[in-house]
Parts: sequence; C-alpha cells; structure tokens
Amino acid sequence: AMCRWLAHMMDFGTLATLKDGKPYGGIASYSDGAFDNPTGRLFFYLTPMGELPQNAAVNPQTSLTVTEAQLPDACPEPEEPTCARVTFMGKFKKVEITEDQELARTSMFKRHPKMAAWSTMSDHDFTLYELQIEEIHLLDYFGGAKQVKPADYFNAQLDTQQGDAPNPSTAQGNGNGNNITMGGVWVGAMAGSACGVSFVAFLALGYMMYMRRDKPYTLASCEL
Repeated sequence: AMCRWLAHMMDFGTLATLKDGKPYGGIASYSDGAFDNPTGRLFFYLTPMGELPQNAAVNPQTSLTVTEAQLPDACPEPEEPTCARVTFMGKFKKVEITEDQELARTSMFKRHPKMAAWSTMSDHDFTLYELQIEEIHLLDYFGGAKQVKPADYFNAQLDTQQGDAPNPSTAQGNGNGNNITMGGVWVGAMAGSACGVSFVAFLALGYMMYMRRDKPYTLASCEL
C-alpha cells in the first residue's frame, strides 16, 4: 500500500528511457486516477514531439520514479531512507483500447486540468500513454529497497475519504491485535516476527505522513 499511496499522492515524477543505449530521463506528469478513484495504473499525456515518447517508441522499457520528498516539507533530506520513494518499471505504450482511453483521459484531466486544453493543439498531437507495470522497487526504511509484486500493488486498498490530521493523543490500538488506528489512519496487521521492525517503522512513518497529508491511507502488510 505504500507504493499505491506514493503513486496516488504524487502527480509527476522522473521518467527514464533509453536513447541510443544510454539513459535519458525527464520530468513527466502522470495520474493513477482522480483523487477519489485511485486505480494504480500510471497514465501520461505527452506529445510525440518530446524525446521521452520518441525513445519509448524505439525501446519501450521505461521507469518512473516518485518520492515523498515531492510533497511540501515531507523530507528534510530526500536521500534519507525513511523518505519513501518507489520506482516502477515496465513498457511505455500508447493507450489504444477505447475504454482505457476514457479512463486515462479522465484520470489525467482530473489531476491536471490544464491538460484538457492541450487536446486542441493539433500540431502537437498530445497522446495518452501508460506505463505497463512489470516491476516495482520500494525504499521507505533502512535496510535497502525491496521488490513488490505488481499483483500485491494492485490489490492494495487505499482509503480515499477526506479526514482531518489526527491528534497525537488519539493514537490507540483497537484491542483485537489485528489493526492499529492512529486518529483515523489504519495500519494492517503484520504477519511474522520478521516484520516486527518494519511494523514499528511503517507505523511511525505512516503517522508522520498522514499528519502532512489531507488523505489517509491503508497499509496492508509489511510486504507492501
């Protein structure tokens, strides 16, 4: 769920492609859906005149990296391991299916309203793309990055209801040992002793992040 939360809360990142066998990256806006409809899918609206889509047309292997540091006052030091960041890897393709085009268009224009006017710029031919996720690499605590299965990423549940920042004095357990709530932020149960350290870290990190955001999130397991 950390990956889903990062993908949903951010709306731009570093898109990396290959140009003549050499790495070439750039900033690109994206959307995984409207704020009340996170899909986890990563859509883009780019002009084929740009080098990033041109590179992807030759070699579709692409990555997108986003970081919690993109949010105001989120991280004093972006390279600190507790400053969460995730890299999505996969193929960068045009959105061809009609139903997917509608979803991609709605997702982009809801999060980036100014883009709606770009559709009238016929000389730029702005086009909908999707990074079709094949690998996910997450770093949000000490000990190195971990790989997240795409299926686990898409199965993670986000709570998109609006909520006020919790009062630290309201942090409490629910008494059954399965979940912990901190002023409305729910953290799923951690399975196995190997998750013990991560659990404490995720709990503290989740609380700090929620204090800085206007939307809560659900953390399903230490695997995510």
